Amino acid sequence: MTCDNCDYKNKKGSKFCNKCGQELNTASNESKYETIRQRKPMILMASIVVIVIGLFVSFAVILNNPLNAFESHLENREF
Repeated sequence: MTCDNCDYKNKKGSKFCNKCGQELNTASNESKYETIRQRKPMILMASIVVIVIGLFVSFAVILNNPLNAFESHLENREF
């Protein structure tokens, strides 16, 4: 495999050039980057869903806090 940077002929299967250290362009490296590019939107959507669910649960807990209801009953003298 020939390095695009320095034209050194490396052994087959090398990921980096043995002379200059440049990453060699291989189909496996390109496929890894393509897989990462495909996963980014999915990871972003999953993160948004987790945040929305967390906000929903937080508001539900805050609004349905039994302590607030108890304090309200005490203030209104409803026993």
